[in-house]
Amino acid sequence: MTSAFLFAAYVALVGQLEPVVGSIRGVVVNASNNRTPDPNAQVVLRVQLDGQLAIAAECQSDELGRFAFENIPADPDYVYLPGANRDGVHYPSSRITLGPENPNSFVVLSTHDTLSVDNPLVIRNHDVLIRTDDNSLQVSETLTIDNPSLMTYVGQLDNLHNRQTTLSLSIPSNFRRVTFEKEFYGRHFILFDGRLETEIPWTPGRRELAFTYVIPIVGQEIAWKRVVDLPFEHLHITVQSRTPQKVTCNSAPPSHPADGTVEFEISGRDSAVGQLIQIELERKKLELANYGGFLAIAILLALIGISTVIARSKQNEQIERTQTSDPARLGKAA
Repeated sequence: MTSAFLFAAYVALVGQLEPVVGSIRGVVVNASNNRTPDPNAQVVLRVQLDGQLAIAAECQSDELGRFAFENIPADPDYVYLPGANRDGVHYPSSRITLGPENPNSFVVLSTHDTLSVDNPLVIRNHDVLIRTDDNSLQVSETLTIDNPSLMTYVGQLDNLHNRQTTLSLSIPSNFRRVTFEKEFYGRHFILFDGRLETEIPWTPGRRELAFTYVIPIVGQEIAWKRVVDLPFEHLHITVQSRTPQKVTCNSAPPSHPADGTVEFEISGRDSAVGQLIQIELERKKLELANYGGFLAIAILLALIGISTVIARSKQNEQIERTQTSDPARLGKAA
């Protein structure tokens, strides 16, 4: 089905002396099944023009997985992005540009079967950088997440909340804000039940997920606590602190590669999903200046209390002396 975009493009080309048109042909294969043809797959052709991406045309692959988009503008200003849908997941190809010298293109679109149970995701590498100031911890995390299977992981449907969570990140619950390095992930992660969660389908292969967040320092304890979300191979934690000799980890010994820096290397062989990784930094000093008013009041109340006790003690002592030296009182007592 040709969209209004292609119609408008055709009208524009009619005004040219020699309009150049081209085609994008290809085949859809199921990469989960030895790359056999994927028949009756929905194929979508998107076009990017002036930074905007829109659907230009759609079709279905035939019994051999073949498809074709004919008579489309072969104009370098148009960037085409064909893709195929399977089980609700869209699989795009690389971008294609047509022109007078290369008006035709052939592309292979790979789809995958989906997997909803037995999460296959593995963290190959997890880097954490913790920096401190007087009021907060600034934490940067970079995860290389791998789906080593040949299937796309879509998660199991939670009927209660109508969600299919594929990845849940248990960053410290008292974080103040989180920023993803790539806008795509920022749009697709939400805060749910105290955790960052997404429904992004995880296709086979590796992806890098990077984000930063801030943890306010409350009270004297300064610590970073993180639960292991997925099986992992290697976790590397770097802490930049004014007192690196006081930084400890509950899962690994420290190393000091540079002044003000301490590092911890943790192997996934020695860890399990759900395990708590905890970094303890120096305890925050009690700033008397911040509590001067409270201390003054406390000291004043203490002095008043002590003075009251002393006064009552002297008063009782005086009464006892008076009773002992008064004959009339002694006679009545007899």
